[in-house]
Amino acid sequence: MNEKRHTICWPAIVRIEADAELLAVRSEAQMCDADWRDENGLFLPSAGGSDKESFGESYDHTPELIDSSGSVFTLRLAGDGSVAFSGTGKRYLCDEIVGLVQRHAAVQGHCCVAKIGAGSIEQAVSLVERIDE
Repeated sequence: MNEKRHTICWPAIVRIEADAELLAVRSEAQMCDADWRDENGLFLPSAGGSDKESFGESYDHTPELIDSSGSVFTLRLAGDGSVAFSGTGKRYLCDEIVGLVQRHAAVQGHCCVAKIGAGSIEQAVSLVERIDE
């Protein structure tokens, strides 16, 4: 299979399937930092204890990286401990990302989340880091 190489526009957010919380990621270096990933609960093995190394096969949750252009990437922990990014061809619109940010802010205990808005996808992505401060 011929996989297209996509460039990630940083900063980005990590969204875990079926979870309202988002993680702000400034760079690929931060995403690849094992301590940061462990601290934020990414790539945690399922309770079944499988040692397979990709999401959807052995992990409790499937994260996706949404970059500042709205492009979506799947994340996979490679055998050497690095993170592999694969473009999905899926893109979020600004309004969709604002909705994700509003849900994230509500989970964080912020009020008036309906007033959260952004003029661009990059602004919406950057809001996650400010919400978490």
